[in-house]
Amino acid sequence: MKDHSESKIFGGVVMTLLFLAALCAACLPLLAGLVVAAYVPGTGDLRTETGGSRLLHLLRMYPAVFLFATVLGGVRKYLERAGPRRWVAAGEELAMWLFVSALFTVFFEQAAGALLGAAIALLLYWPFVRFLERGAEKNGPDPEEPVASS
Repeated sequence: MKDHSESKIFGGVVMTLLFLAALCAACLPLLAGLVVAAYVPGTGDLRTETGGSRLLHLLRMYPAVFLFATVLGGVRKYLERAGPRRWVAAGEELAMWLFVSALFTVFFEQAAGALLGAAIALLLYWPFVRFLERGAEKNGPDPEEPVASS
């Protein structure tokens, strides 16, 4: 009995550490955008206050971006029925950029640094998102969307 409970605890610790490692790895493009924008002259300096809350904010940014993208995807599907897809896609990208920029304002003294950092972070996420979308297309059609018959 004791071996079974110890393996459950060990498994829980391992899964928690794997989750935290995945979250940290997913935040790397956000961190890269932050660092690159901080070194570009004329975009504003980083705020000088220190503390663990800044690191926690960086880790909270990825789930916030994921939830915003989920809601934005639903809105995009709704709007694609009414308008041209190109404009809807451009509006979606603009909204995502402004959202991530708003999250980056915690780190920068000026808005230019936040806008540049968000643009760099989203550009670094772009290949990963396209890879996931291709994988979803290979898995089959979305069950919510009607299938065109020939």
